[in-house]
Amino acid sequence: FDNQTDPASDAEFFSWNFNDGTSGSSAKSTDPDITHIFTNTTTNDRVYTVWMQAESDYGCTHDTTLDITVYSNVVANFSITDNEGCPPFETTMLNTSIGNAANTYEWYVDGIFDGAAPVDKTAYTNTFDNVDFLATRSYSIKLIAENSHGCSSEKTKSITVFEDVTAGFTMDIDNGCNPLFVDFTDASLVPPLTTYIWDFGDGASSGADSPDHTFYNPSRIADLNYTIEQIVLSANYCSDTITDQVTVYHNPISKFWIDRTSSCPDLIANMNNFDSDGYDSFEWRFGDGTTNTTDQMLSHTYPNTLVDVVQNYTLEHWVTTVNGCSDSANLILNVFPDVIADFTLSTNAGCNPVTVSFDSDPSSDPAEYFYWDFGGDGTSNDIAPVHTFTSTWPADYTYDIMLVARSEFDCRDTIFKPVTAYVQPIAEFDIAPIVQKFPNSEITLKNKTLPSAAAFNYLWEFGDGETSNVKDPVTHLYDHWGEDIEVKLTVNSPTSTCSDEIAKLITILPPDINADFIVDRNEGCLQDGFEVNFTAASSAYSETYEYAWEFGDGKTETGQFVSHNYEKAGVYYVKLTAKGLGGEDYEYETIRVYSNPIANFEVSPRSSMLNYDLEARVEFFNLSECNDTSGCAYIWDFGDGETAISRDVTHNYTDLGLYDVGLTVTTAHGCVDSLLKVEEVEILGAGTITFPNAFTPNGDGLNDVFRPVSEGVIKYELLVYTRWGELIFTTKDLNAGWDGKINGELAKPDVYVWKAEGKFTNGRAFELAGDVTLVK
Repeated sequence: FDNQTDPASDAEFFSWNFNDGTSGSSAKSTDPDITHIFTNTTTNDRVYTVWMQAESDYGCTHDTTLDITVYSNVVANFSITDNEGCPPFETTMLNTSIGNAANTYEWYVDGIFDGAAPVDKTAYTNTFDNVDFLATRSYSIKLIAENSHGCSSEKTKSITVFEDVTAGFTMDIDNGCNPLFVDFTDASLVPPLTTYIWDFGDGASSGADSPDHTFYNPSRIADLNYTIEQIVLSANYCSDTITDQVTVYHNPISKFWIDRTSSCPDLIANMNNFDSDGYDSFEWRFGDGTTNTTDQMLSHTYPNTLVDVVQNYTLEHWVTTVNGCSDSANLILNVFPDVIADFTLSTNAGCNPVTVSFDSDPSSDPAEYFYWDFGGDGTSNDIAPVHTFTSTWPADYTYDIMLVARSEFDCRDTIFKPVTAYVQPIAEFDIAPIVQKFPNSEITLKNKTLPSAAAFNYLWEFGDGETSNVKDPVTHLYDHWGEDIEVKLTVNSPTSTCSDEIAKLITILPPDINADFIVDRNEGCLQDGFEVNFTAASSAYSETYEYAWEFGDGKTETGQFVSHNYEKAGVYYVKLTAKGLGGEDYEYETIRVYSNPIANFEVSPRSSMLNYDLEARVEFFNLSECNDTSGCAYIWDFGDGETAISRDVTHNYTDLGLYDVGLTVTTAHGCVDSLLKVEEVEILGAGTITFPNAFTPNGDGLNDVFRPVSEGVIKYELLVYTRWGELIFTTKDLNAGWDGKINGELAKPDVYVWKAEGKFTNGRAFELAGDVTLVK
């Protein structure tokens, strides 16, 4: 302070009070001026009123004041939230300066004023870069604070920006079919000791700088995209991330269904590729040089062009997408060698019974098993059987010999050849009387040659030089008596050399009363009765005889010519008594009356349906009456070309239609009755299947299950899909159906797609598809 007190005054001593808690003094005699430092630590200007008092030696005083203004305190300072980091490095400087609120501030970066920085005390945020990926960079940050009077203060600090890191990579391929192998090459700009983190988007990762990786796509219908992420991390934990994409195309799935893979030639295989998925085109490669690229469902025929060996074909189904991804499925098909049946026989004809040796050796080599059917007269599985044919027919009978030759693969062939059993006569006759007295010299003959209905040639030699070719000459009259007269019958077949002969002896005694008679028949079958005409012989001497007949059934009659009707079957001994002047004589005859059978039968069922094996089983119950103690023979005709000789039979029909059924009953004595029932059996083959278009699975017992109404279905499969092609139900049980549930939960009301295929008992296959609405 410059003390300006009047020097001429008496002031000698000066007292000072600086109003800041300090004081001072000065003397005129030395230096009346004084120096004082005022401080202001507040943020506002501060006025100090300085008081100075002059005092004379006499104690007289005078004071004066002067205001001293000290401007607000200015102290520049700031803090940095983070003073080092990775580029681009953004940090905030918090202005912690001390000063008046009206102070202004300037920020400098590396000595350069940042005009964008705030001029007030607001925090200053800036982003600092470092394009060098090999070295760090430091920035100098300076803050200058200034109040309104131009008083200023400054503060300088520094920040560090670490090396720059820039992620980058290349791929040798970014799309392809599953599995896709990709080789990654690092293209990053990074400092040494940088860490690599790769995320391949499929859960796998790698820490290599240039890894490789295999990507998979499990889907067979949709492509799959993977996002590849590369993270580079320097030693100072600076990082950069880059992503790219790899597309793995889906591989389609090749699946096909085929109904058979092996058979005898020709193998006709039905196939479809409905189970294949995710493809844009397909090709069938049949293995025989031919292909098909248009039909999803088709049939293909495979022959066997080889000799006696199995011929193999490789069937392949190939599918591909527009991106070139493909799949294939294959199957080996076997076409077995063909079988040709043939055989030789020692003879093809002979007199009944005829024995024939057979040999199947001419059959083709694949044949290993043989089945012989000797025309209904027995069977055999021998390679070279010997069989004796014994015919019961009254004529030559031809047996159709069937040989079925079968290979180990069950391939078969059938051939027929005939064997004829010529009817063999068995000569037999009855002669009566064996002994008689002349003039009774007439014998009665009954031809009993078997078979009785055969058309044989007959030669009778009566022993008196007379012959006859009549089958039944009935009588022969001798003009002389004699002993041991030979009556001989020779029988031969007009169609062969088969023959037989028999001879019997008779005696004609010298004449006596002629008790003799003849009958028009002495045996036969009972119809409405069996009438026999009896004729008694007249006396050789024109003598009138009295004739008395006893017919053996309790009835009698008189007269030379009588007829008698036997009402019951049986053996009757007829006695003729002839009386005359010379006495009486007796003659006997045996009459055999055979019972007639009564043909009758029942069929169950009359209408039958072909079963799963395409057979309809029908039972035939024989209700015939056979009154012959020796038994009866039965011949069934089923109307389909098949016959049987059992009493009760069961027959399997294999074709549809109406069939007449006949039964012929023959007794041991040749009495016959037959019955034909027209259209008695009807064989049906069903073939219908119908599906509903809606169902309501609400548990009320009505229309709760989606299933078809059908008849005659022997093979069946049902598949149900959502509208998006997802299979939700399948069954091969015709009685089962979809209850509207998916994974145990009731499906939402919607339209669902179904497909069904199978086969009917009438042999017809079916394949159906449609929509069904699930109504809640």
